[in-house]
This record gives sequence, structure tokens and C-alpha cells, in this order.
Amino acid sequence: MKTRYKIIIVGIVLVSIIFGTQSQFAPSVDESIINSFWDCVEAGNPMMESYPRQCYTQDGKHFVEEIT
Repeated sequence: MKTRYKIIIVGIVLVSIIFGTQSQFAPSVDESIINSFWDCVEAGNPMMESYPRQCYTQDGKHFVEEIT
């Protein structure tokens, strides 16, 4: 029974390490190539659910969705 708990704990630690290091190797988006609302959203930046929707980059750029 103790062996089972050790295996579970080791598994949890390994999964935590894998997910923790995965973010380090994720491709970073060059903020200078974000020139529109949709570029901002596709780069993974937060989008405000307002009307019209708005998106802010990490370096402070602000984009508003164009409504036609």
C-alpha cells in the first residue's frame, strides 16, 4: 500500500515538472508584429467582452474590434 502511494506521488511530481517546463519552451509572440485586434487575440492576449470587444497586449497596446 505504501508503494502505491509513492508511485502516485512520483507520478504527480513528474506531471507537474512536465507542465511547468512546457511553458518555458512555448513560442513567444513578438509583440511588435501585433497590428490589429485579431492579431492581439490570436497571440493569446486577454480580450474584454465589451461592445465592441477590446484586446490589450502585455506591452500596453490597445486594439478595438472593428464592427461593420
